[in-house]
Amino acid sequence: MNVRTQYGGENLDRIFRYFMRTILRMEKSSLLALPVKNDLEGEPLRSYLDLAMRLFTDAQPEAVCRPILESQYNFILANSKLDADMALQMWLVMELSLHIHYDQDPCEFLFGTGNLWGNLAEEFATRTFYPNMGEEWQKKYGVDQVMKHVPERFLRPEDY
Repeated sequence: MNVRTQYGGENLDRIFRYFMRTILRMEKSSLLALPVKNDLEGEPLRSYLDLAMRLFTDAQPEAVCRPILESQYNFILANSKLDADMALQMWLVMELSLHIHYDQDPCEFLFGTGNLWGNLAEEFATRTFYPNMGEEWQKKYGVDQVMKHVPERFLRPEDY
């Protein structure tokens, strides 16, 4: 089964790109450079991402963020007719928000979702995300070999 074909999509790629941008801004600037512009399509997804990022930028502890995000997610699922794709997208917004903020390595969970990345997410990762991460990081995630073959003119490291 190809999970990318069955479950991926443009809006899901926008979520992954959003969180790659979030990581880059945290690494290069600080929480003050957040939030990133929300370009997700459809409600309640847009509002849910905004809520997650407000909690993130307010530096709320995980014991506060997790129950708020989980209860909102469960409430929306129980009281609306969301399709499975939107439910997956909202779940990934919740998990990415929590992992990026609270995990020691903010990239680990994001890279674990790589089988869901489509062309938009892959292109952003290759052109912008990977080039902004150090050599040690690139080796850790196995993208150092990929980056050796990407022409310099293709890179857009400032696009975050």
